[in-house]
Amino acid sequence: MTAAGFPRAVLFDLDGTLLDSAPDFVATCNAMLAERGRAPVDPAVLRPVVSKGSRAMVGAAFPDLDAAARDALIP
Repeated sequence: MTAAGFPRAVLFDLDGTLLDSAPDFVATCNAMLAERGRAPVDPAVLRPVVSKGSRAMVGAAFPDLDAAARDALIP
């Protein structure tokens, strides 16, 4: 706290609290699928794994690929 009683910094956990980024991640996965001639994934498939990171999202979007092929899609 500063002398005036105000904190020096405030941190927010935006994703899932103040901001829903799931639609952006779904759009990104669907763009990856389209680039590879695949059908888009249903948002209901990706929403549960958005908070688990890119590997989980790519795994849900490309369930037929083995781990090495999925890892190759992640920069």
